[in-house]
Amino acid sequence: MVKIIELLNKHINKCYEKYKTVELKYLINLKKEYYETRSTEKSLYPLVLFIINNNILDISVECDDKIYNKNNFKEINDDRITHTYNIMNDTLNWALNNNKKIPNTTLYFWISDRIPWSENIDEKIPIYVVAKPKNTNFIVFPDNTFNCITLEEKYNGVCYDWDEVKKIILDKATKIEFEDKNNKMFFKGAPTTKRNSKIRENLQELSKDTNWLSINLDAWSAYISMDKFSEYKYLLNLSGHYPWSNRLKYLFLMNSIIINVDIETINTSTNIIEPRWISFINLITKPNKHYKNLKMKYYWSNNKDEKLKNQELNYNESVRIFKKLKKIFNNDTKKYLPIVEKGFKRVSKLNNEHIYEYAYNCIVRNSLVDFV
Repeated sequence: MVKIIELLNKHINKCYEKYKTVELKYLINLKKEYYETRSTEKSLYPLVLFIINNNILDISVECDDKIYNKNNFKEINDDRITHTYNIMNDTLNWALNNNKKIPNTTLYFWISDRIPWSENIDEKIPIYVVAKPKNTNFIVFPDNTFNCITLEEKYNGVCYDWDEVKKIILDKATKIEFEDKNNKMFFKGAPTTKRNSKIRENLQELSKDTNWLSINLDAWSAYISMDKFSEYKYLLNLSGHYPWSNRLKYLFLMNSIIINVDIETINTSTNIIEPRWISFINLITKPNKHYKNLKMKYYWSNNKDEKLKNQELNYNESVRIFKKLKKIFNNDTKKYLPIVEKGFKRVSKLNNEHIYEYAYNCIVRNSLVDFV
């Protein structure tokens, strides 16, 4: 049986094969191109440096033309930065407790739900992201909710790390027999905004006349604790503003049938196709082996003349997904139970120690790169 850490290390090793000598001058263009797309130059710059020197972690964050370090970066009030810092700091403590040598190095993190878009920057510099198109060479890192997610209130209340929230969900999920679960396909979240596939909104509209599909986009006004999702036989994972979601890892713990919708993005002006995105949990799970996976195309363009046509194409794609969901629901659930079991076993074994060992191995591999 393949060990989880072996799967994680495979990703690190593959990414770092491209990096021997790295020229940091490319970061200048990355920053320039980033600010050229913004209305103001004074804002948080997503490229965050995690600096390790003599077993001590420091950080460098640029916001409003000021550079923050470990002593004051929390003034920025960006939980994503704080929680990622915590993961890195916990990793150093884990390494010291396990008598592992910690090399001096600087790691570059893009603290954002999206990726840096400077051309081929992923081929030039090792940059860590929480999710990425599968065909890019960015290095995937555990998203900030592995360090802190709240259950009592949305983005507020007690913080639970991965091991803690895993125990809460498993305690509830393992007490519910699959046949006793609510026989519905369930999704609860918030509406998406701006440019996106609108899969959440379209499925909500299509579900109005059904008694088997429950799409609830009222997360801000009617929040429920995520462990309650385990009360449903079918759980949907639908992308948000960008084609990935941090909820997928939690769904595996609920002993329900997971149905993920992957988004393939097509620019109708250039015909450039962006494949599905992956996050940390995708490094140890596979589509249709650990969860049921559906593929959806999303059409977009900066050309305003193509907007209405693309809206129609995207709605038709949602209808196609809706029909596939209905077919899955009408199938015998026994067909999907082996997938449920495999996904549950794989992800329930993932623990904080795997996360720290993964982050430690990232530090080691990064230290071997010659940064010029």
